[in-house]
Amino acid sequence: SPPPQLGMTLLVTAIAAFSLALPVRSDPDMPHLTQAWQAESTGDGLPGAVGKESYIYEECKKTSETCLQAHIFDYGADNCIKIEVDGGFKYPYGAVGSGTYYINCDSVDCCYSGDGTDVPDLKQWDIAQKSGLFTKVKYLGKKDTTELFNNTVKG
Repeated sequence: SPPPQLGMTLLVTAIAAFSLALPVRSDPDMPHLTQAWQAESTGDGLPGAVGKESYIYEECKKTSETCLQAHIFDYGADNCIKIEVDGGFKYPYGAVGSGTYYINCDSVDCCYSGDGTDVPDLKQWDIAQKSGLFTKVKYLGKKDTTELFNNTVKG
């Protein structure tokens, strides 16, 4: 008959091997925010006014006419409309190509900022895909949230 220590060692080894063979539950893949959207928003136009934001952010090594980034803040025809577009330095549209344009802002019907060499630095609205020195990313599960006008969005 084998010594009792050998039987216990075999049992512990079998339990360890079985537990290592079980699938490990991991967090789901990190979600991305959509990179082209329109939304009602407050806070970027007149105080208390609700406007429409339009946004596109294409990831590319170099922005161009076919891979661009843009953000429009539109608070209506009677209010300032701000358009930021980065289609690269050879973007063929608009007065100066890539840049920041203002329509009906500060009593001026239309104007733009810059001379086409100062491309706007558009922010990529997304969720960090990994933790870093200043960013900690952790899955917290699905949560309800509140959108404009206190409408609940179920998680």
